Amino acid sequence: MISKWKWVLLQFTHRLWIRGAFSLADERSFVQDPRFGISVLAEIASRALSPAVNDPGTAIDVLGRAVRMLRPWGDALNRDSEPELRWPRVWVPPITSGELFADLFAPIARDGASIMEVQIRLQKALLALAHTGDDDFREAVRRHSTLALQRAHAAPLLDVEMQVLRTVAEEVEQTCRGKAISAPGSGT
Repeated sequence: MISKWKWVLLQFTHRLWIRGAFSLADERSFVQDPRFGISVLAEIASRALSPAVNDPGTAIDVLGRAVRMLRPWGDALNRDSEPELRWPRVWVPPITSGELFADLFAPIARDGASIMEVQIRLQKALLALAHTGDDDFREAVRRHSTLALQRAHAAPLLDVEMQVLRTVAEEVEQTCRGKAISAPGSGT
């Protein structure tokens, strides 16, 4: 039989273990909320694109980082096997590809609509992402490519610049629809 003190110690230990499974804080963190990290990146790009800062290079850098972050997400969605459930009784609402893309690409497309360098890098980033992911992921890619192109069309860009953007956006569309078979750099 367990003594009363051992029972109290056991209960205390269990409470500590359970409390350790949760993270409570006054502010959000990147570990708690991946969408928060995406939002922060989008805010960095938006501030860089503001007239006061006028630094499209930072926004372009954010787009490169976004591809490096989202590509593994898309690759994981593309796997046939289901992920291992470590805690089958714990349920968390899923983060959708559409939410991630809206959090990240919509502000950059809006604030960089009239900057050709940002728009072309945005379309190329989306093209890189179009080669991975499941149907929902590729639909988010296609949708944000279309929205960015519409924003650029409403901005004061030259006709030749719009034609370049349209060409890349069409390639994004074809890739998302499955018409492009080879990945960039594959040589086929």
